[in-house]
Amino acid sequence: MFAPYCPDHGSRVLLFVENIEAIERTPKGIRIRYRCNCGHRGLWSAGTESELAA
Repeated sequence: MFAPYCPDHGSRVLLFVENIEAIERTPKGIRIRYRCNCGHRGLWSAGTESELAA
């Protein structure tokens, strides 16, 4: 589970492995490309990078 910010919801949402579209390893940490239950696609960083929108 992870809880990225979804701009469509205007809050953090609890997402699960089923919402993951891709996992990328970067020098700054792990990034997860996800699709929220509402359809919003985003990029969540599990390292030192801040959250980014896709």
